Amino acid sequence: MTLRLIDACQQNLSIRPCLCYDQTFDPSFRMNAHNHTTVELMYAVNGSFKHTFYKDKKPQQTLEVSKGQILLINSAVHHKLVVLEKTHIQCIAFDFTTDRPDAFPLSVLCQNTSAFNSFAQEDVDWVIINSCPSWSEIFNSLFELLTMQKKDLEQVVDYRLLLNLNTGVFWTKLTLSHFMIKSHRRAYTYVNEAKSYIDAHLENPITADSIASEVGLTPNYLQTLFKSVTNSTIIEYINKQRIMQADFLLRNSDKNIEEIGFDVGFNTREHFTRTFHSIVGLSPSEYRNNLFIVNYTENDLYMIERLPTDEFNIE
Repeated sequence: MTLRLIDACQQNLSIRPCLCYDQTFDPSFRMNAHNHTTVELMYAVNGSFKHTFYKDKKPQQTLEVSKGQILLINSAVHHKLVVLEKTHIQCIAFDFTTDRPDAFPLSVLCQNTSAFNSFAQEDVDWVIINSCPSWSEIFNSLFELLTMQKKDLEQVVDYRLLLNLNTGVFWTKLTLSHFMIKSHRRAYTYVNEAKSYIDAHLENPITADSIASEVGLTPNYLQTLFKSVTNSTIIEYINKQRIMQADFLLRNSDKNIEEIGFDVGFNTREHFTRTFHSIVGLSPSEYRNNLFIVNYTENDLYMIERLPTDEFNIE
């Protein structure tokens, strides 16, 4: 039976990092929907990516993860990575075990860190956590420990103890940051309202003034909130959404490049081509003429232990 974080806490198990990868993906990447027996953390080092979540084998929600954010996915949640632009992702997955030197007791986290205990009790399927120096620094330390070469490991005293302590500190700081961010929930409401307006009007001219008027803020304040929450500007978000629509049309329609550019909100073919190239790395015509799929295997990605996954195909 697959344990979720709340189950492992109730059973007084320990948590340990069990696999990781450091991978740069390009838009050719394809992944089937799948789930894990682990809790997975995907950190957007550079670029951004989307993640689609499924329930009963049907898409339920798609989230965008921007540079500097972590996507946390609980155990037994079906999901699929979707890559639009060249994106650098570092991933650490954690599993649950009985006491061992490289695992941190969940009971210690629950009893001494109210933020972690509250987070576990929420039993979320997924959550995005914004960049914060307190957790990003310890994430980097933990990742460096996991990816050390064998020759370097021999020089580290008490490696498993270091892994244990880094795991405990990381989860403490990550969940504290999560609840600090939640205390500023009103900012997220404004940004989500802005995103909804943008998504509904992509084919039309959109300005910061029109978006700000819709959500009831001044343009400058909305720009500041949007950047702090998403790590991207409003125009960067608009362009990425338009290019994602263009990607679909390039793959699934016979429309010419200029028509597609106009359909997704660009006034000229030149502007569309320039923006598409800046995000995808190819011009629209090059992209359409060179559609290809790179097959990534577990051997490419997982650097520690590989765990079984339950995969299913999505048509």
